[in-house]
Amino acid sequence: MRKLLAQFVKRRQNGATFINTENESPRWLPNGHVYYLLSTLKLRYQSKSGLVTLEQIQEENLASLLRELSESECVCPKPVSNIPSIYSLTVCGVCWEECLGKVRVKAIPEAAVLRFEHVDYQRSEARFQTSFHKCDDASLSLAERGNFVPTIKKVHNVNYQEFIDILKEINGSVPAILSDAVPVCSSNFDEPFTSSDKLALEQAVPGLLPSHL
Repeated sequence: MRKLLAQFVKRRQNGATFINTENESPRWLPNGHVYYLLSTLKLRYQSKSGLVTLEQIQEENLASLLRELSESECVCPKPVSNIPSIYSLTVCGVCWEECLGKVRVKAIPEAAVLRFEHVDYQRSEARFQTSFHKCDDASLSLAERGNFVPTIKKVHNVNYQEFIDILKEINGSVPAILSDAVPVCSSNFDEPFTSSDKLALEQAVPGLLPSHL
């Protein structure tokens, strides 16, 4: 497990400086930490009637939920990249960027995903975004991205509990001064736009957003 975690926790070296040439402005750079919000656990599964999504799942209820679904006749496998993925377990997260002594937090809508076939099988694929991944690029889900993306780490053949344990271990490596002050919770991911986003869009193009947003 320790060797596995070393792949994810790849921090910027202490003392690294922000290059600022005459023609280049200071840049925000990742500090190497990602914190996974377990309160945002989301389960998707392929049923015979279509894709079903269950949100805000309690960790303690996950095992019984998966067991109940695996014993039902409503699920239907859909192979993706040679993984017969029936279930997809995702979690949101946050990372931090630094610039000239300042720190900002960035939300990651899909920070980690586990695709697996059965609750009792270990044929699976887990993907974890590192803080160096451009999380602003949301055109593709984490599971749909290519196999050769160095800022996304992959692990095969772990079960759902090992997946959760990896997330907890990585969270434990984040300094308390950062994790204790995370201003993001599951409700931040309920809507596609923040309040400031909606205000800016409405000012730019009045009537652009639907009323329910």
